[in-house]
Amino acid sequence: MKKILIFLGVLVCFGAFDAPSAIAAETPTITTIMQNGPSANRINIVFLSEAYVASQRETYFNDVRIAVDEMFVRTPFKEYKNFFNVSAVWVASKDSLLTKVDFGEETRTFFGQWGGLGADLIKIDSVSRSFFGQTDPIVAVLLVNDDRVSNGASQPNGISLIGLSGMNTGLVHHDPFYQKGFYTASVVHEFSHAFAGLADEYDGLVAMKPGATDNSLSWPFREVPPNVTTKKSLQSIRWKHWIDSSTPIPTPMSSNYIDVVGLFEGAGSYASGLYKPKQACTMGRYNRGEELMPPFCQVCCEALVLAIYEYVNPLADVVVEGEHTTTFTINNLPQPTDHSLKIEWLMNGVVVPLANDATVFSVTDTDIGYGAHTVGVRVADETEFVRSDPEGLLRRTLEWNVSSYPQPDFDGNGTVGFDDFFLFADAFGEPVTDD
Repeated sequence: MKKILIFLGVLVCFGAFDAPSAIAAETPTITTIMQNGPSANRINIVFLSEAYVASQRETYFNDVRIAVDEMFVRTPFKEYKNFFNVSAVWVASKDSLLTKVDFGEETRTFFGQWGGLGADLIKIDSVSRSFFGQTDPIVAVLLVNDDRVSNGASQPNGISLIGLSGMNTGLVHHDPFYQKGFYTASVVHEFSHAFAGLADEYDGLVAMKPGATDNSLSWPFREVPPNVTTKKSLQSIRWKHWIDSSTPIPTPMSSNYIDVVGLFEGAGSYASGLYKPKQACTMGRYNRGEELMPPFCQVCCEALVLAIYEYVNPLADVVVEGEHTTTFTINNLPQPTDHSLKIEWLMNGVVVPLANDATVFSVTDTDIGYGAHTVGVRVADETEFVRSDPEGLLRRTLEWNVSSYPQPDFDGNGTVGFDDFFLFADAFGEPVTDD
């Protein structure tokens, strides 16, 4: 299991400014919002309260539930909900004013957030990790109550989001949208930056410099994002397996190709030189008058599902027990909500005719014959979201060596004695018949 802790900061603007409170610093406490399996083999989303004063505890938990509800109604998070746990860490701040703190000045908020730039990443890591094992996959989400005055004027009543993605990058993503629908969708957008290394698919005003390549660009999340490219030949496009042979490359930005996966120019805040898979996507630009962002494109869905399987192994908890009858049991198996994982049990490399969802398999000495044998299990996710899985993340296999030997109780009376010895001696060296 890889160790992962990704930090995502979320600013939420609710209500009016609360006066500084004289409360002492609290000890952070954690509340389970959604539990779908052991923390060592699930992706643990951990919300942390920032700039919420003691009287805003219920407001904070309500904000967490709004974000969680929106996230898990969107594909592919909806289909892979069982692969995630969600918790909320509560700790009150002295006040909700987000301002720059000068050297030596005491921080007003618990994690030291101001304008999305000043949060104490070491403290976030320490508090989040204190509730989990050191190798549990964690995504830390700093949910920030933003009552500050910005640029001399109060922000509109509603919600604003700033995501700080990548624990060691310090990169800030700004999504200052104030409509309710944009807040929840923007959480998913920012989360996907950090979790799957997805790049923005909206364009900008600046053209990419001539000669720039995928590898020459500086990407904070992964070496090369899976959903943008500078390459313009079909065979060099990473998502070519999603492009129909009749689709022109590059692909015109016209209504004829609105629902087509292709190669559309304008991505990563560049007006030209960088290409994306689809005209509309959660990672792209959208109309602020719309209630929600568009869904993820096929390429982003695939990247998100592959990222899930980087940290969740369906065969992480298999128990083997028994002596003359050996039972193999898959525990805590995460299942997608729209289909079941395919499970195959094998004896000496041959698939045993069992139901595709059988999580228990037993072998008995007398059934398999005496000697050395191999028992195996294969689990595969045959989701339509993934067409290319070069690392085999969606297919996992385990094998065990099983040795079967005769039982010493030859007369079958439940005890081993001289009668068993004489029966064994009489039979020793005799040929085995079918009678």
